[in-house]
Amino acid sequence: MRESSEGSQVKLRKFLTLTDIFMLSITGMIGSAWLFSTVGALYYAGPASIFTWIIAGVFFIFMIFGFAELGGLFPFSGSLARYNHYSHGIFSNYLLSWAYFLGAVTTVSVEAIAIVTYASSYIKGLVGSNGIKSNFGKIKDKVKESKEYLDDKLKEYGPVIASYALSLSPYTRSSLSVGLYLEGKLGGRRGIAAKYALTAVGVIATAAAIGFALFGIHALPSHNEHIQYLGSQNGYEGFVPQNTINYNGQTDPTGDLILNNGTTVHDVIWNGQYASTIINNHNQIVQLNNQFVGQTDPVNNQQYVPLQDVYVIKDQVPIEQATINGQPYYVIEANKINPADIAGFYTYDKWVSNFVVAMNTPGTIPAGIPGNSPVYDWANVTGTLVYETHLYQDYIRGFFGGAVLVQPNETIIPYGINTNIPVSAYFSNFVAPPQVYNPSS
Repeated sequence: MRESSEGSQVKLRKFLTLTDIFMLSITGMIGSAWLFSTVGALYYAGPASIFTWIIAGVFFIFMIFGFAELGGLFPFSGSLARYNHYSHGIFSNYLLSWAYFLGAVTTVSVEAIAIVTYASSYIKGLVGSNGIKSNFGKIKDKVKESKEYLDDKLKEYGPVIASYALSLSPYTRSSLSVGLYLEGKLGGRRGIAAKYALTAVGVIATAAAIGFALFGIHALPSHNEHIQYLGSQNGYEGFVPQNTINYNGQTDPTGDLILNNGTTVHDVIWNGQYASTIINNHNQIVQLNNQFVGQTDPVNNQQYVPLQDVYVIKDQVPIEQATINGQPYYVIEANKINPADIAGFYTYDKWVSNFVVAMNTPGTIPAGIPGNSPVYDWANVTGTLVYETHLYQDYIRGFFGGAVLVQPNETIIPYGINTNIPVSAYFSNFVAPPQVYNPSS
């Protein structure tokens, strides 16, 4: 430090070069806040999140002009700490100083979490079952037992909320900077009014954003694990919808996931592509079940049975664990599945698991049932089901009945095809069976 020759103003020695200042500016701008915010924006807005960058750029232009003007008016060290002191007094500057201090302290933890998060993409075991989580597994279990529902949410989304709060600070500062700039330009009461108006806008916007984050966190799902893949790479798995749930702000179908070996995973959510189509198809089947089940098949004089739609996925299924209102779920990330690897079918609700297993059984042959087949006369569930799949196709657009899976032991499972899910070549044999089933052969 040294005394200025022009007065008693204490100044800092000018040791920093242009390169030093440039690098300090770059490192001050590039951090985890904008990276985390980008991920959050993409998660909620998708490609439309690009508009947030344009809006942010407009805000930063005003902030830059404000700081440039203030830097010329007050060529002293301290920047915002000095500006706030001049405009709002000692007490306001005291609060602002503590706010900056707390922000700097929390930044350390945010950056630590960010480093682990980024590195986990390259070091697979860092956050996996053999990494950091397993080292603190016992402590984590104890913490989970003692935490309440909201605490779990805050623990999970804390980094995102913290980075979001940090990313808000430039916009809050910009309102103050522009207010000071307008006060100097306009002068008098107009300038003072402009300063306090813009300051109020910044405070209200920040408070609203924080309130929105705290209010909305209750509805956020809890993603406690990374995405894992269930099933066989060369097999078929089936999602069986039962109900719906509000997940991540939208209505998704819930049900069971039947793996290629017949294992059933309960409490599964289908999230992503075709979610609304699945809900609509399932609702129509439920309505027809309510209408026809209990009535008599006019061909074999047997009672109709309840049918169930099933959505078959080729290869492994991307699953992410989530907790909603304290209930654990498995979420199928359908947007990560190739649309060509999904197909819809329907059959007897008690035979859905057998249907999925039969699709995975070597030697199973899909076949069609002609209209004059004696199978329709069989006085059992099989005969009823063949006729009933045709019946439902008359009421649901895109449904087509009259197909069977012929297993190696000659057991058949009648089913129908749901073309409301676009059909690909992967399922061509099941959708358009190349053979005709003849029970006499």
